Amino acid sequence: MNGLYNPKELTISNPIFFDGICVHSGKKSKVSLFPSEPKNGIDFYKNNIHIPLDIKFIDSNLPLCTKITKDNISIGTIEHLLSAVYALGISNLKIVVEGDEIPILDGSSKQFVEAIFPHLIEQNSDRLFLELKEEIHYKNNDKFIIAIPSDQLEVYYFLDYENKLPSFTYELFTYSIENYIKNISSARTFGFLSDVKYLHEKNLALGANYDNSIIITESSYSSELRYKNEMAKHKVLDLLGDISFLQKSLKAKIIAYKTGHFDHLQLVKKIISN
Repeated sequence: MNGLYNPKELTISNPIFFDGICVHSGKKSKVSLFPSEPKNGIDFYKNNIHIPLDIKFIDSNLPLCTKITKDNISIGTIEHLLSAVYALGISNLKIVVEGDEIPILDGSSKQFVEAIFPHLIEQNSDRLFLELKEEIHYKNNDKFIIAIPSDQLEVYYFLDYENKLPSFTYELFTYSIENYIKNISSARTFGFLSDVKYLHEKNLALGANYDNSIIITESSYSSELRYKNEMAKHKVLDLLGDISFLQKSLKAKIIAYKTGHFDHLQLVKKIISN
């Protein structure tokens, strides 16, 4: 199977379950994945409320994660699971959540990929592809993101914290399932020790620890990096999760500089409106 390039839609063959700590609330949560019928798309459920993966349900209050809300029911930190789902080429999936967020696991999408990949199955329905006709831009102060027409999916991400570690780093990613699994899925989320007090005051990052995050000080990292440019790779992981809101296999070259979830989702909205 060719993931996003597979001509037919994909789902999973059987239910898959995860549980763990939420990175922001610090509480425990559970998520259950179930197969879904062709053309159903990606659907979240919480407290019997159905929240389709649709830009109209994106919560404008994005507390360092991607969050969806409907009828006062919210699900946060969906980006790592969605990154795995999108990169594996899954078109139809039912996601049932018990808790505030998707569990952070090890801070990457690795465990999601390892659990889901062996259970991919092809469906008797044609995949929807999205090819751009023109460049689409979004700029936010010194941050910018551009989508350029292409015959494949590429993400060129440039990260620059100036006087902080990791300073300037980048990832040039060309999509394939194999490349995602080997070079992106294991990249962990990260944050700065200097921000912890502020984040805790905002009830954020309460579940972050050395097992699920890279904590960055002025001169070092809390653990050995899995890749020398792990932070840039994690940004690619996040971006792929955010573009899953397109619900189509995108063929484009995306160039991003210093962007976050808000910027990625603004680009998604502009692509859809075009």
